[in-house]
Amino acid sequence: MRSSVNAPMRFALALTIAIGAIAVSFFLAALLHGSFIAPHAHACCTGNFYGGNTTYVNNATQVIYPEWQNSSQGPTCNCGVETAMAITNYADQVYYGNNTHNKFTKQSDQNTVDSGNQTTTAESQWGTPMTTSTMSKCGGLANISKDTGTDPRTIAYDAYTYTPPGYYFGNVIYRADLVADHPTAYATQVAEATTMLAQALETSPTGNTDALSVSVAINGGLHSVLVTGIFANNDPAANWPADITGIVYRDPQYAFNSSKFTVDYSSWAQYGLNPYGGSYHYSLWSLYYGDSTTVGDGLNTSDPEPLVGPYTPNTSQGHPYHWYHGWNWVQRITPTNNPDLAYVGPYKYSGITYPLTQLTTP
Repeated sequence: MRSSVNAPMRFALALTIAIGAIAVSFFLAALLHGSFIAPHAHACCTGNFYGGNTTYVNNATQVIYPEWQNSSQGPTCNCGVETAMAITNYADQVYYGNNTHNKFTKQSDQNTVDSGNQTTTAESQWGTPMTTSTMSKCGGLANISKDTGTDPRTIAYDAYTYTPPGYYFGNVIYRADLVADHPTAYATQVAEATTMLAQALETSPTGNTDALSVSVAINGGLHSVLVTGIFANNDPAANWPADITGIVYRDPQYAFNSSKFTVDYSSWAQYGLNPYGGSYHYSLWSLYYGDSTTVGDGLNTSDPEPLVGPYTPNTSQGHPYHWYHGWNWVQRITPTNNPDLAYVGPYKYSGITYPLTQLTTP
């Protein structure tokens, strides 16, 4: 998705130069500090921070970012792989009690994970719609869809495969039909989905002390980022939806020292942003997974629905969507030795707490 920005109205030359210099210096400073706040909404970010240990996040990403930018290095579809690698490095630091312990220590480890995904061992319990001649060089045979990169099942598989013993991962999905209040307004849906995501950063099976970062699909599924924390004016575990003011993520498209972005909630949920400072637009969560340019269009052919297993959409059985018409991410879950499974929750609505629950399927 590309868009153009109209030139501003012409002012006196001196004023134009002055304003331009200020704008450029502001933007460069934002990039150098790894943070860019889109200008659309309220000041970012009020409230408490809920998320992982910043030192662990820094150490987990700095040795492996960015994903390959040139096909001569390796496949250029590794955003999902990179988030799984960062989650693995974070878990290693927690597990071994050493904030410099990382399983993955160099960029080229992307190729190791890619190679693993191309083996039959990586296939789901239901198989794969891919073949060795048609598979993505990143998702390989681990995909349960014909994704051109890595689909959510593959990211869960990679995180599960490489993290230390006792770490389990699953794909968590928010769709309005899966939650108790079934909201129809898009603004309510994205607020509830972000609240559910926030709980993954606030809690973990062993408590908040090792709350892991989360691999989140953005831009209608075209990209994955490592969400490391959120800001909120009230507790996401007790409010549905919570008053979230900002989201913090690390973008695998960038080198470590410029990969950190803090975006205000309105940019996340309504406007998106232009992180490169050019015409390429990040829609973030202003579109559903599977959308291309407008909400609900379902025209993103690069990130299709599953084609094998019980999560394959089947309208006649009342299951028209799986990932589409909602949002999804990969997070640490309570023990289950199966990264193939998808979940919804947890959340609290009308005084009732709904736990993380495996999705029922036809």
